[in-house]
Amino acid sequence: MLLMCVGVVPISYMPKSQEDCLSTSTTTMKSEIDSAVNFLSTILRSGGVGLSADQLMSFRRCLEATLVTRYRDHWFPDRPQRGSAYRCVRIVNRKLDCLLSSAAAAAGVPAPLLERLLPTELTLWVDPDEVGHHWCYLWFQLAIPLFYNCHRLCQISSKV
Repeated sequence: MLLMCVGVVPISYMPKSQEDCLSTSTTTMKSEIDSAVNFLSTILRSGGVGLSADQLMSFRRCLEATLVTRYRDHWFPDRPQRGSAYRCVRIVNRKLDCLLSSAAAAAGVPAPLLERLLPTELTLWVDPDEVGHHWCYLWFQLAIPLFYNCHRLCQISSKV
């Protein structure tokens, strides 16, 4: 098995301004959920032939609603690690997390199609002010521990 690790911070998953950072320090989880949904959508879009643009948009909306509902009472900005396992989205040996399956069913997207397009293994942590992931295909593994960190972005932008 080929093992490859990359440590890149995809800018497109980060908030656009320092004001976005300030809003995530409250109980809103919009930036974090947007980052997670954007990340998964990017994988689905790059997966080749599969989802139409309409199916992808429908899946995005349903996934966002599913995550908001799931995380609503399990979001603790003052203690971000509390509830982290509950907010984790997993794919293990191509078996979709129930959150992904539910969003796919609500969007009318066949689960086997998602299983084919998404990585073989994926762990996605959606925590207050942080979103990180680890994923791999059968032949390729990518580890990016963090691609969204609001506090780090705000500190960087305040120094510029």
